[in-house]
Amino acid sequence: MPIDEILISAMPGDRRAAARSRGTLVRLIFDADSDEPRPGDLRRGRIVALAPAIGGAFVDIGAQRHGLLMRADAPAGRALAEGEALVVRVTRSPDGDKGAKLDARLSDNDVAATASAAGAPGLIKTSGDPIADLLRGAAGEDLRQVVIDDPSTLSALRAAVPEVAGALRYWGEAAPLFAAEGVDEAIEAALAAQVPLPSGGRLHIEETAAVAAIDVDTGAFAGASARAAALACDLEAAAEIGRQIVLRDLAGLIVIDFVPLRRPAERERVLAVLRDALAGDDRQMRIGGWTRLGLLEMVRERRGPSLRRRLTAACPSCAGLGAVGDARWVAGDALRAVVAERRDPAFGIPALVVSPAVAAALRGPLAAARRQVEERLGCPVTLQESALLPAGGFRLTKTEACR
Repeated sequence: MPIDEILISAMPGDRRAAARSRGTLVRLIFDADSDEPRPGDLRRGRIVALAPAIGGAFVDIGAQRHGLLMRADAPAGRALAEGEALVVRVTRSPDGDKGAKLDARLSDNDVAATASAAGAPGLIKTSGDPIADLLRGAAGEDLRQVVIDDPSTLSALRAAVPEVAGALRYWGEAAPLFAAEGVDEAIEAALAAQVPLPSGGRLHIEETAAVAAIDVDTGAFAGASARAAALACDLEAAAEIGRQIVLRDLAGLIVIDFVPLRRPAERERVLAVLRDALAGDDRQMRIGGWTRLGLLEMVRERRGPSLRRRLTAACPSCAGLGAVGDARWVAGDALRAVVAERRDPAFGIPALVVSPAVAAALRGPLAAARRQVEERLGCPVTLQESALLPAGGFRLTKTEACR
């Protein structure tokens, strides 16, 4: 999809760019002032530990976490040794508890940027401005306008990317640019697990640490026959999947479960649409084709966390699992916690602070269990409801001595 419009919202330390094609969001860039390594950065490093089990070494690059240099990415014919100083290029940003991935096979430009690896680990040269790079990549007759809500950013980009100067526009409205233009709403949709398709089908997208899984569901998709409906749905899905992969920055192993198609020619049509939808992507990619079970496998180069991992944090209630404990199950855990604590002779009358859902379970399905616990203790178990607790949460307190 050719980019015809770019919206840029900027303030100190927080710049955001949204690229659209015919009104559809196709790419997002978030650029914050940070010491975190970014792909393309050139850094001075020092090997702090060898990791023979994985064939690499951990390198101090002056960042919060050590980077990882694989033996295959070390200079040819050079053994890695602890304490060794070297210059590396960042190929992948840190993600979660994983540090940056590094490459010590420097290009002529990289070598020209530094004369030596001597000195404390740290940044030598930044990778550049990702928003300016976006403008350069989109420059051309398709680009209608670039709307920017910050005067200083507008001036800086006009000087940095003169080839798009004629398309630059200033957003002087009171309403926030992204909210007024529907970008915030589009970002929410890009974080959702389900993506509706125009003709009634839908995609289900789930990210895990190991794989990104995409399932195609025909939903209310109609056709002259079941086979025709399946093919039409898969063709529509393939185009949308290509957009979602780039927009969500899905990478690593991606597995797609299309609606089953038996004819090789139909599968090739779907694959051609997917390839076309990914044609403008700048990442290295390998599409492995269909497995025996009819799944399409592909691998896309990873340069950092996906959109979801950049914009969201793990839920404190469910630890990022997307689900909390069943109230009845948690109620049982709470009663067991009371029994365990009562073994302490100094423990007083137990009081459970619980969520409304857990309280309902203790007064309903587990009322008999609660009475049994009270008989064992010789005193009542007080319940205190708190809407501030997560649905599957409880807290145990104690009051005066139990007589």
